[in-house]
Amino acid sequence: MKFKSTIYASFLFLTILFTSTQSLSAFDYDFGCCDYGTPYDECKWSVSINGGVSPTWFQRKGRDLYFNHLGPFFEVPESFKTPKFCKIFDLPWNVGIELGYMFCDRLEVFADFDYTQACGKRHHHRRSDISASSRERVSQYRAFDFYLGTRYYLCPIFCSFTPFFGGKVGLITRDKIRGSTRTTVTGGSSGFGHRHTRFKSDTTISGGLHAGVNWDLSSCLSVTVKAEAIWSGDWRPTNADEGEGSSVINPALPVPLIIHGKTGPVLSVPVTLGLRYAF
Repeated sequence: MKFKSTIYASFLFLTILFTSTQSLSAFDYDFGCCDYGTPYDECKWSVSINGGVSPTWFQRKGRDLYFNHLGPFFEVPESFKTPKFCKIFDLPWNVGIELGYMFCDRLEVFADFDYTQACGKRHHHRRSDISASSRERVSQYRAFDFYLGTRYYLCPIFCSFTPFFGGKVGLITRDKIRGSTRTTVTGGSSGFGHRHTRFKSDTTISGGLHAGVNWDLSSCLSVTVKAEAIWSGDWRPTNADEGEGSSVINPALPVPLIIHGKTGPVLSVPVTLGLRYAF
């Protein structure tokens, strides 16, 4: 419900911002410090290249269930809370490119494309039986997203610094995440392992708000610092096996059945530095 409300609020924000700016643009907006135009003149186009980091959180984590075929464990599975994003992945980094158009001297409409990546990490689960523990390693996280949005520029500060805020709505595509799990049964001398898919590849709606400031170096070139809050839909878990499992227990036991918990909406807070060229 919180995720849907955020998306609806983003749509409403974009609509109000777009319509209200027409009356605001009647005011003369110039730098007051130069006579050769600004990066925000009406009908100007712009291209921006941005890069930075994107801390990410699962908003409403479910529980992972492990049926590991060891006596009563098969009937009553071990239950673990779905790990935090930062526990299974390193800090994501992202790069992006943006094409903008100054609808008027305060309002910019833009299309934004971004790529995000993070390396997978190894994490552990300790079972209720202290002689049994599981270790999981996942593949790297990769996501591609595309947004349409609007941005409102405030009056410049000290002639060279132009604050802005805005919103955007679009789609995000996340790659499949594969994992490998190793369960140690007796003091590290025996155990079993298997490969599986933890998350399906999916495409879901995404959107949010952002704010930042441009340092205007000239009438066409600016340095941009920007922070965003982006929500996207649940990341769908799966229980599909990847290849054959292996066991060093004699006699061999079937590999465990793992039911992965849900993530809830995914929140990302990208903080980026970039260059904006207006023409």
